[in-house]
Amino acid sequence: MAYDPALAHKCAAMSAQVYQPYFDESCSSVQDDPNQAYFSIGKTQVWLVNEPDVVFVVFRGTSYEDITTDLNFRKTKTDFGKVHRGFWGYVANTRIAISSKLSLWKVHGIKPIILTGHSLGAASAVIEACLLNVLGYEIGGVYTFGEPRGGNGEFAR
Repeated sequence: MAYDPALAHKCAAMSAQVYQPYFDESCSSVQDDPNQAYFSIGKTQVWLVNEPDVVFVVFRGTSYEDITTDLNFRKTKTDFGKVHRGFWGYVANTRIAISSKLSLWKVHGIKPIILTGHSLGAASAVIEACLLNVLGYEIGGVYTFGEPRGGNGEFAR
């Protein structure tokens, strides 16, 4: 997909919405909608939205509890370069939950996935995009806001 300003605006709004205090596992609008899921596992929060033509994966960014995640900046080796160890761990918390929900929604090969987030959520969106790409999912785009450096040069490429 080519850059789409309207999609970027939607991703920015979703990246802001996931920070809202009411937005947690008890959020009834998410619980009651079979096309949405919200996971809070470990320190990681991620919101998934299954729309007719696309799936959104929205990572929440840094909050006070995540300072140690941000400071764990040593790199860890992956199949796609060295990445920030704290960000890698943040993504690892929800990796199985995300894959399970995408499998349940049967989106593999059917529709693209758009990943987004702000700050820590932005770095997490990029890492998750790499992981989903390795699994064969179609990545329709990654829209990040205030993204810190997530890895080395190999990872950036």
